[in-house]
Amino acid sequence: MDTLFSWFNRRIAAVYDLQPASSPTETLRCLGAPVELADTFALLTDCEIALKAATDGEVPDLECREKKRKRSTGQFYTPENLAARLVEISEPGLAGDILDPACGDGSFLMAMARQLAQTRSYPQMTQMAADELKGHWSVRFRPDAHRHSPIHGLREEPSSTKQSPGYSVIARSETTKQSLCEAGFLNRLHGFDIDLPALFICLTRLICAFPGCGWPSLAHRDFLTDPPARRYSVIIGNPPYRVNLDDSFKRRLAELYETGEGEKDLCTFFIEGSLRSLQPGGRLVMLTSHTYLVNHQCGRIRRFIFAGYHARALFMLPERFFAHAPGVLPVVLVADADQPPDNYLLKVFTSYSVADGWQQQYSAAARTFEEPSGLRRSIVSPQLQQVFSIMNGCERLGEHCRVGVGIQESLKRDGKVSRYVCDRQLSAAYRPVLRGRELAPFVINWEGNYIDYGPHLAYAGDEAIFAGPKILYQNIRNERLKIRLVAAYDEGRFFPKNSLSYVLARSADVSDLFVLGLLNSLLVNAWFSGNFHSFHITVTQVRQIPLPACSITLRQRIEKLVARLRQIPDGTPQWYKSFEQLNLMVCECYLGAGDHKQLLTICDNFLDQAAAL
Repeated sequence: MDTLFSWFNRRIAAVYDLQPASSPTETLRCLGAPVELADTFALLTDCEIALKAATDGEVPDLECREKKRKRSTGQFYTPENLAARLVEISEPGLAGDILDPACGDGSFLMAMARQLAQTRSYPQMTQMAADELKGHWSVRFRPDAHRHSPIHGLREEPSSTKQSPGYSVIARSETTKQSLCEAGFLNRLHGFDIDLPALFICLTRLICAFPGCGWPSLAHRDFLTDPPARRYSVIIGNPPYRVNLDDSFKRRLAELYETGEGEKDLCTFFIEGSLRSLQPGGRLVMLTSHTYLVNHQCGRIRRFIFAGYHARALFMLPERFFAHAPGVLPVVLVADADQPPDNYLLKVFTSYSVADGWQQQYSAAARTFEEPSGLRRSIVSPQLQQVFSIMNGCERLGEHCRVGVGIQESLKRDGKVSRYVCDRQLSAAYRPVLRGRELAPFVINWEGNYIDYGPHLAYAGDEAIFAGPKILYQNIRNERLKIRLVAAYDEGRFFPKNSLSYVLARSADVSDLFVLGLLNSLLVNAWFSGNFHSFHITVTQVRQIPLPACSITLRQRIEKLVARLRQIPDGTPQWYKSFEQLNLMVCECYLGAGDHKQLLTICDNFLDQAAAL
């Protein structure tokens, strides 16, 4: 079985032809490492490791450590190919210190070292420039960029070097190359981490892959609670994704940072701290969860970024990108420590593939992203924006319907998910109860449970409404479906649990079946997805849904189709045909008569993209 120290000794012996000393610290001293760096690992203990293949040979696989540890620390390691792409985006230039504030085993610092080693030694056309010739969104950049950029116009500083379109060549004199080599480009690299074995692996990889090129400055240190006084030209990294913080740690973070609110995620503090640690004109490239962009409790960090700094781009990565964190949707923020221009646009890149990078690009006003709906609104096409604008001229659902929430059993769970629910009607007080998972578009699939209904419930709602006819809709996002709104009609039998809310028409001009058709339609779901992104579908949001003014005849046709869809088995050709007819009629309600099939295709594609965010 390999151990951490035996792996280190093999790597050092192979590269430096040096027999291992009594400890890694002594070996590092023999190699000429700065005393402070060598002493960092004086208390490191040996441990068994598994190895994985990497560009620089076999390295310890920290993903194999126990799940409990990874869950508590929120560590998920960055694939090498992605790290290389993000290093190119960072445009490190020829000078300035570079920091990874949670460097782990060195994915980003290794990629950065390769970039510095290549750019010091020969002019080059970058891989992303080569991709530009193939027309990929991931590689848009100025042909005359002094520091090569994968985003067109990302840097505005003038350059004396002009090249043919699609290429980014950095011309350097032999004197420049020699001075860079003598200084040692590893000296530009800085890394912090609280995981000492990971930090040790990072150092070993760097000095073995680039011998004689200097020494990185690595510190066993918590970037968040012990922020650096130094300012950096580039900060790049993938900090931990962690929400469950102990109270003392939360209090310490609250003393140091101004953007923490609600359910605090470590990555938001890393973003704030990193932006503050940039020198003027410096760049942040940070891979995090997208939660801070869409959570209504993260308004402070969004304003901090998009109003206080020049945010350049967001690079979206697919769901389940990190196999060990399937619930995390990763996003890369690129922001410069500059005053943001007035009314500037932020680019959003989507549709990532390992081979080709990001394939689609959208633009939206940067201030849009200060709102939790900004990310979704940024991917709304111009045609859909025009349609939504027409819809927004309508009256709102809340003006004609009552919208409310279902039963809440208790304010705090005591170990049982359902204290008052059972599978039998034990007395007259027990009422048929419905949960969100028992709802599908247009239909109810009751599992046969009852709830002990009465004043002992934390929120019992209005019994008269629950006992009568009403529309029920899921108020928690159904991740199995791309649509956000899932609604069905209850003729007056079921009492909804708190994962369901209700809509009750209270105007003679609006029927429950007509509203049900709107809620389940592609167009209304596209409008809703383009305006709201929260995990919960709130009463306030549903009240804002546009309610079209259309002819009685058209409303009656929709009601008839909805009644049919409630009876037809889902997934049958007849169901799909009726659903398409419904969607076309809903489009006609909002937009008037016409051929709306292309619009439905656009809505369908948009819902696919929005569901991935």
